[in-house]
Parts: sequence; C-alpha cells; structure tokens
Amino acid sequence: MGHFPSPVNWFLFRVNGYSEIEQEKLNLINSTYKTLEQLENYKNETINFEQQRAIIKSGNRFSNKPYKEL
Repeated sequence: MGHFPSPVNWFLFRVNGYSEIEQEKLNLINSTYKTLEQLENYKNETINFEQQRAIIKSGNRFSNKPYKEL
C-alpha cells in the first residue's frame, strides 16, 4: 500500500499552500499599486513641467514685443 499523509498533515499542507498563494496575490497587488502610484507621479510631474514651459513661453512672447505696442 502507498503512503498517505495523515489528515492533519494534509490539512496543514493545503492551508500553507493556500496561504502562500494569498501572500503572492497580496504581493502582486502591492507591487501593482506602487507601479500605478509611480506612473501617477510621473504624469503629474510631466503636467507641471508642461505648464511651466507654457508659462515661460508665453512670458517670452509678451516680453519680446516692442514697448510701444504695450
């Protein structure tokens, strides 16, 4: 006859395996959340940069006009 684990050992194996899967799921969720957070930060930095560039560009156009046109 083959060797079968005791019901307690089988149960612990199943619980531990389930816990490992759940931990991997949580790790993946946390990693994805951190990546999305970084992307959101990059997006906001890009928006701020483009806004500043537009302000500087419009300021340069205004200051380059001859004084008599103002």
